[in-house]
Amino acid sequence: MLSRSSHDDSLIGHIPLTRITTILVTLLFMASALPGADRPSISTSTSMPADWTMVVTTLGGEKHEGTLIRWKSPDGLVLRDVLGSSIEIGLNELDQIHVKGVVAATAFGDWELTLNDGGRLLGCVVGQDDESVRFRCPAIGETTWPIEAIGQITRRGGSAIKSAMDGDRVLLRNGDEIRGTVSVVDEKGVVVVGEDGESDEPLNWSSVMAVQFRVTNQRNAGMSPGFCIRLIDGGELVASSIEWRDGVFLLTTGDQQAMRVESSQVEWIESSNSARAWLSNVPPVRQESIPFFSTDWPLRKDVNAAGGRLGIAGVTYGRGLGMHSACRVTWRLEGQYSRLTGLVGIDDSGGPLAHADFLIRAGSVVLYEAKALRWGEPARSVDLDVKDLAEITIEVGFGRNGDVQDRVNFVDAALRK
Repeated sequence: MLSRSSHDDSLIGHIPLTRITTILVTLLFMASALPGADRPSISTSTSMPADWTMVVTTLGGEKHEGTLIRWKSPDGLVLRDVLGSSIEIGLNELDQIHVKGVVAATAFGDWELTLNDGGRLLGCVVGQDDESVRFRCPAIGETTWPIEAIGQITRRGGSAIKSAMDGDRVLLRNGDEIRGTVSVVDEKGVVVVGEDGESDEPLNWSSVMAVQFRVTNQRNAGMSPGFCIRLIDGGELVASSIEWRDGVFLLTTGDQQAMRVESSQVEWIESSNSARAWLSNVPPVRQESIPFFSTDWPLRKDVNAAGGRLGIAGVTYGRGLGMHSACRVTWRLEGQYSRLTGLVGIDDSGGPLAHADFLIRAGSVVLYEAKALRWGEPARSVDLDVKDLAEITIEVGFGRNGDVQDRVNFVDAALRK
């Protein structure tokens, strides 16, 4: 039986049995034709213009294009435009930098490593050194991270598990959960030491959905990240400082590790600023997935509901929420923001049967509603006054085809002061 909300204004409703039958039959005929849009593959494209051309966007919306001459935190950066003039841009003016001419690569590997400073890498675990985990991704190769810097390692396409203060946790694909202390994380799998001090049998990665490490009060102390670096494979690094030298970005991560990243592996860099908060970076206070049959879709940060790149009507986006019918998510604003802006539409990896509704409300008051979102249609604009609001709730509701292909994106979703 389909689970229903107790709210009268819920977008989630009944679908006639005859309609369900039609959908299932249609899907059987389409199965061989639909692409496997979200299966990871390896891309080795790392081409980069020799002149390192950048497009810089300021907080005021101005765009400057030119060759990057110098960048060193906290001094700002210098561009040379096509006329040979130098353009100096202070870090307090900087919004985003796009590296012109890079080719986005599809991530490989089954795993997403989430760092406590907000960074995330896509790839696979390749080994363990003492209290550190070795992780490989195509954009930056093999890196080593102290376990205390890692929040969790999650199977791509799966949902994250909630933070815990009382120990490590391993969530298995069959739904079971093992608690204790993770003693081994290597290329083969994980080993957990239980509360009795005895080690469980090794768990092969094929049986694991997620590994989460215990949260401690000391993990994030002293961190002041100021930049987010989006890699060409979709991963992200958070840095407190950046220097550019001879085609290489020299980073100090949020956990104070020094890293080198080739410019050819960077899609864009974004400066943190207090005037804007991406909704995908604001943790929700409540979230609920309402399966149509049995599939429970997670809320996804900066990727679509299946873990791929966000795209609407052929346009790709770097920031946003990947959602799926039916769900309900609430954020606490506490009156800190004046506006909520963004674009909403069906992800390009959906399909012609996608048909979903999207609603934003504050309590019982509907602030915005987009009915009958369809695949291939241009994104619809959202621009709302949220001044003095304590909370907002977003609902994605079933359309006329149930939950079939209903991958809804809320992209460039930003809270502005």
